[in-house]
Amino acid sequence: MISIVCPFFNEESIIEKSTHLMMENLKSLPGEWELIVVNDGSTDRSLEIVQSLEKVYSNLYITGYPINRGRGFALRTGLAKARGD
Repeated sequence: MISIVCPFFNEESIIEKSTHLMMENLKSLPGEWELIVVNDGSTDRSLEIVQSLEKVYSNLYITGYPINRGRGFALRTGLAKARGD
C-alpha cells in the first residue's frame, strides 16, 4: 500500500478542487493507496469541506488537531496514521 500525506492550513479556497484532483491522479497508481489529509489547526472552513469529501472517497482519511502546530508536526501526525509505505 502507498500512503500519501498532505497537511493543510486554511486552504478553504482550494481544498475541494485540490483534493478531487489528487484523488483522480492517484487512481492511476497500481495497487492499494490512501490519501491522508492533516488539518493543521485551520480556522476557516477547510476541515468542513474536506470532511464532506471523506464521505465520497473511501480511501481518503482526515486527521488533525485544533491548534496550528506547523508543517513538520502535521507531516509526522499523518505519517503516524499511514498504513502503507
